[in-house]
Amino acid sequence: PEDAAVCGNLGCAAFMEKDYPLALAAFEAARRYAPGDPEILDNLNLTRSRLGLPAAGEVDSPEALLRFCRDALSPSGWLLAAAAVWCAAFLLLIAWRHFDRLTRAIVFGGLALVFALTLAAAYTACRGPYDPARAIAAAGGAEMRNLPTPHAPPEVTIPAGSEVRIEERRGDRALVDWNGRSGWVEAARLHPVFL
Repeated sequence: PEDAAVCGNLGCAAFMEKDYPLALAAFEAARRYAPGDPEILDNLNLTRSRLGLPAAGEVDSPEALLRFCRDALSPSGWLLAAAAVWCAAFLLLIAWRHFDRLTRAIVFGGLALVFALTLAAAYTACRGPYDPARAIAAAGGAEMRNLPTPHAPPEVTIPAGSEVRIEERRGDRALVDWNGRSGWVEAARLHPVFL
């Protein structure tokens, strides 16, 4: 469901059932559909604390500030902002003759910079938090194997609540990337962030 309220309710139900990985996936999805909702962020951080993960949305470094700004809008919101900047540039072209050369350079240079930043924010959001291949390892974790069969020996167990990226699916198995390691896990042991 592409609705923050539905995802939030699913997260609350999973949290009450103590299925924290499912709650985490649902609250992450809810946060993507309603980026500025403080209640969803509070529920997400409570769930993350139960899983022993750091809080989301805290700004404690320049990199975290960039992520916070990027996550303030969805990719479609950033593209809408880029379209508004593009329109502003065309409106200013109407008054082109009324500005001197330095003012034109400053105004259009600033608009070009803001346009590039909004496009970069939309691109990084699509490759990061809005990536449809994101998933959360289910309660009890997921055993990663080097072959897509249940008979292959497990190499490592992905802890419950860990974020993975699904690279490929084959039947009931999924090839995932977790912290730079690649392997096959049972697809039922993963909760996609985007339901």
